[in-house]
Amino acid sequence: MLKKLAFNVSAGRGEDDFDLTPMPLQISFIYGIATEGLSDFEIAIADLEMYESVELRMATDRLKIYLGSVYSSLCRIVSLHDFADSLSLRFELQDCIEPEPSEIVTAIAEMQKEGGCSGNCDCGCH
Repeated sequence: MLKKLAFNVSAGRGEDDFDLTPMPLQISFIYGIATEGLSDFEIAIADLEMYESVELRMATDRLKIYLGSVYSSLCRIVSLHDFADSLSLRFELQDCIEPEPSEIVTAIAEMQKEGGCSGNCDCGCH
């Protein structure tokens, strides 16, 4: 089922240290929209309840594969390439709603534009 999820995202260089975001950033995306199936990240958040969070620490060059289509949404709010070789991220679920049909169409169009990302993430995919 397609759901629009909203998260507060915190980022940092150290484990359990979210020093790169003085205040959490807000991100929203439509869960399950990618044609290639669920990303590892989407699988990891599948059972989250409201206000629960998931934390991850990984090399920045692995984030695109792990996050899947969520990567471009995250790149719109923070430049992931400006950070160290590894990054800690915390995603706290804030909202889960039914997306409007127009939001689904827009999200699909964004995924297709510029080779799959928004074109401003400096990810090298376009």
